[in-house]
Amino acid sequence: MTSWARPALWALAVVTGAGAAALTGVAVWVDLDTADRVASVCGAIVAMVGLVVSVAALSRSAQGDMSHISVARDAVVITGDVVGSAVGEGAEVVGPPSPAPPATGRSTGPVGLRVARGGRAFLGSVRDGAIGRNSRRRAP
Repeated sequence: MTSWARPALWALAVVTGAGAAALTGVAVWVDLDTADRVASVCGAIVAMVGLVVSVAALSRSAQGDMSHISVARDAVVITGDVVGSAVGEGAEVVGPPSPAPPATGRSTGPVGLRVARGGRAFLGSVRDGAIGRNSRRRAP
C-alpha cells in the first residue's frame, strides 16, 4: 500500500462514520422526511465524486503507464519489438538471423524496475533469442 493510501482510507472511514452519525441525528431530532432529503443530496454528491475518481483511474490506466514495473519470480516481461524469439522452457528458434531494426534514439525502459530472482525483463528490441530454461537458438 502506498504511503498516502493508509491515511486516506482512515480519513474516508472517519468522514463516512461522521456522515452516518449526522444523518441518524437528523432523523432522530428533526424528522424522517428531512433526513431523507439530506441523504438524497449526500448520495448524489458521493455518486458524482465516485464517477470522477473512476474516470480518472480508467484514463490513467489506459495511457499504459510503464513508469514502474515489478517482475515476479519466474515471470517474463518484454516490451518493444520482439522478432524471432520463443519464450518458455525448452523454447527453440530456428532460422536465419533477422535484420537489425533501425535505431529510434528513444528510451523504452521504465523509470523504476524491480525484478525478483528468477524473473526476466527485456526492454527494447528482443531479436532472435530463445528465452527460458533449456532454450536455444540455432541456424537451419
